[in-house]
Amino acid sequence: MRPRSLACDVLNCTLDELSAHGVNAKGMETESYQERVRALEAGGASPKDIEELRRTYAISGRTGLIEKDLKSDLRAWEKDHWHVTAFFVAERYRDLGNTEEAFAWLNKCIDMHSTMLPWIYAYPTGPPLHSDPRFAEIRRKMGIAN
Repeated sequence: MRPRSLACDVLNCTLDELSAHGVNAKGMETESYQERVRALEAGGASPKDIEELRRTYAISGRTGLIEKDLKSDLRAWEKDHWHVTAFFVAERYRDLGNTEEAFAWLNKCIDMHSTMLPWIYAYPTGPPLHSDPRFAEIRRKMGIAN
């Protein structure tokens, strides 16, 4: 276990957060959750926030965490229509299996010229979007040849 997380990019993402995302993509749900807890601890989250995460995971598992994150992201979107938030909302819907909403939010990202769009190729958690015919249209809008 690392003594603390290191900031690794302009989004202030920690190595523990990246690790949580990566191991989750490999189907390692428990390890992903543990990395997320470590990221919160290292980032100085309050004991209340950490306990809330633990409680949500104990009751609802990964789906509960995604639903909680989605609600938080939608609240953030209402305050500030930031392209990164739109991308996170698309990811959450994808992870919940709601491809209709995932594509709607990916199209918002396209409209906003989001620099996050290349990340749809990384860590493919949830139902794959790449096999959906609408993904070819997303690629076309991104300027990526099929």
